[in-house]
Amino acid sequence: MPYKIHTVYLVTILLLTFVAGNYLFFNDSTPQKTITRTERLFNQFSSEIVPVLNVRCNNCHALETKKYKQVEKNLDTIPFAKWEVNASGDLETLPQQRIAYTRFTYTNKKSSRKFSPLGFRNDHLASPILRVPLANNFSGVRHPEIFSSVNDPDFKKMLSWVKEEIEFRRETPPRPLTSNEKFFAKKIIPILVRKNCFGCHGLNAFNDLKMDTGIPAYKERFTDEMVSYNRKAMLGMKTRQVNLSGSISQSRQLVKNIPISDGGIIHKGGNHFFRKNDPDFKILLK
Repeated sequence: MPYKIHTVYLVTILLLTFVAGNYLFFNDSTPQKTITRTERLFNQFSSEIVPVLNVRCNNCHALETKKYKQVEKNLDTIPFAKWEVNASGDLETLPQQRIAYTRFTYTNKKSSRKFSPLGFRNDHLASPILRVPLANNFSGVRHPEIFSSVNDPDFKKMLSWVKEEIEFRRETPPRPLTSNEKFFAKKIIPILVRKNCFGCHGLNAFNDLKMDTGIPAYKERFTDEMVSYNRKAMLGMKTRQVNLSGSISQSRQLVKNIPISDGGIIHKGGNHFFRKNDPDFKILLK
């Protein structure tokens, strides 16, 4: 009898130990380290984007430590991104990768346009990080071709990362177009495209009318921001293009594009684009 009692006690103790162990295992209150979204995005940059930069971008954008230290304080004045690499030309250490990550994600709030390489555009494809290295016939900007198309596997990695960065860092949603901007997008931009105005009046043009030629790889070609910018350019940013203080019909945007015999003024691109009775001319006048 005593032997049986001891056996029962032993079995009971074993059962209690088993239950307690399972409880502690499944209810472990030890704080688990959580990875913030910022850390996760940097990890994504480190594992997926850094290898792309090492192979495709470092030749032009990277500086060895000594040279980088010389320009470090003046990075905002350099027209394109620079980051530090090792003697072999690679982003090797985490501090070096942090520098590159910062160069891609910073926002220059001192600028009137609050420039950021991410861009925070209403379409991710318009982000400078993605648009600039894309082939010219897809991007509409001048830069050595790094990605031949949007289907390049490395470009897709960049696109995935940029999307997440923009969604995480965007402070305010994109501003919708005003009624005037919508009219410009629907009625005026098609005329500019049809008359090939962007051929002479791109962002790198040597004249006062500089417009964004759009992104051929983007379905609509022009994002809302481009529409807004181009409308302002047409009104005149440096030289007043539209006569708001007098007769609209005497605006430079109109008289430079009609024959001299119709009251036009000399236009380097020619005066053969419209006649005063053309439907397109009437839309521009409107």
